[in-house]
Amino acid sequence: MTDRHFRVPSMRLAELHAACAPATYTYLFTWKSPGWEGQLGAGHEVSTPFVFGTYDIPEARGFVTPSAGVEQLSQQMQDAWVAFARTGRPRTAALPEWEPYTSAHRSTMLLGTSCRAVDAPDETERHFWADARASRASHV
Repeated sequence: MTDRHFRVPSMRLAELHAACAPATYTYLFTWKSPGWEGQLGAGHEVSTPFVFGTYDIPEARGFVTPSAGVEQLSQQMQDAWVAFARTGRPRTAALPEWEPYTSAHRSTMLLGTSCRAVDAPDETERHFWADARASRASHV
């Protein structure tokens, strides 16, 4: 359901935005939380303590266990967000090359234990939900 409610609508929005603004960047947070005995995974809002550097506050303890890797990922994300705010590009020395997202080249930065840029991650799932949406619309 995460794909249906969060990722696929985000990809649709990225496509629409990229059609009007060539500097469109997407990321997929892949760091898996130990919360709820690992069942939480890289769920919605697990990335928030990384973005704001608040991974060590009491409210984040159920989602994040502070460690050198957590601190490093948090710093990489904060640097990318600041670079984007300053320049319109989230590129930093600590992250691999991060190309803009387009419908032809769905460049997406995977932010997790390791960070890397990929083209069209989880494309099978995206197509599944696009087909389901089209099928539902044709039956209305």
